[in-house]
Amino acid sequence: MNRESTTNYLNNYRIKLDRSIICINIILYRADAFLNTLYDLTIVLIGIILFLSRAMYVMHTSLGQFLEYFLLIPFYIHFLYAIVYVVNDYVDYEKVIHYPLEKFIYYIYRPTIFFNKSLVILICLNSLYIFLGFVLIEFLKLPIIIHIPLIPFFAIISLLRSRCANTNLRHMLFSLLRLMKYLCAAIALESLLFQNIPQYSFFIILIAFLVPYTIYRTVEYMILSKDLSFDYVKALKGKIRALILLIIGIILSTLTFSYYYEHGFNSIRGILLAYITCSFLTMGPYLLSPLLIKKLLRHGSINDYYTLLLKRLVDVFLTLLFATSIVHILKFIY
Repeated sequence: MNRESTTNYLNNYRIKLDRSIICINIILYRADAFLNTLYDLTIVLIGIILFLSRAMYVMHTSLGQFLEYFLLIPFYIHFLYAIVYVVNDYVDYEKVIHYPLEKFIYYIYRPTIFFNKSLVILICLNSLYIFLGFVLIEFLKLPIIIHIPLIPFFAIISLLRSRCANTNLRHMLFSLLRLMKYLCAAIALESLLFQNIPQYSFFIILIAFLVPYTIYRTVEYMILSKDLSFDYVKALKGKIRALILLIIGIILSTLTFSYYYEHGFNSIRGILLAYITCSFLTMGPYLLSPLLIKKLLRHGSINDYYTLLLKRLVDVFLTLLFATSIVHILKFIY
């Protein structure tokens, strides 16, 4: 194959790949966001399982159920949450189309941008996502009534966040959206696996696990979006240490007063086990993904967006692999 033939082959390959990505994004709106949600919620769900199984000795799921729920819960939450992405891209359209090519490449595959902010397309896609979300809710036999308010909630908070000029308020609204997403996952898991866990257990999960995790994800987002520099975070060591100690104090106080009379120190062990495991799950992909991607992309990447998708896939693979191993081990312990 000569050089010209090779070039034509690569161009045709890229066109087919681009079309495939656009088709996938029409179904998922953002394939990279879905993979990130799958990775993110796997960490949240495994943390909840570890906490409840250690604190209350409840572990009534098979490995098959675990995999089914850990795939379907992120799917339905992603479909309901997709309206957030649609609103963000719709509001930011005029700004996005003027980005330089190296940055614009991450946006061109999104339906809002690709279809030039077509309102008809957006209404059809949102209707599709909401329909698919509620089909999965019905399939999982989750209470539909508690999910109906999520659509207007996500839409309103997302619109406020997109229109907000105050950076701090915008990040607070981002945290609220993330926290609601995690809480929905926790409620779904309780309904499917644990059934009728006392309400104070979820109060503990919310305060001791989901809130700190949401704060971590928000700070990570602020650094990635360059609203906060990592050097600045390092310079705040004293304040961060004080904040960590304050969070630990709140957690231990809450656990002690709300749980000690019934579960003793098992609840504290449970939350510590969840923290340690989730820290490993969070840091693992950061350390291993670059190594695996370098081996998979020996000849370099055709497109940075494809590299991002590959990274997300590797993150999901590593996280699910480790999470399933944990559940398999728990089956022998409890």
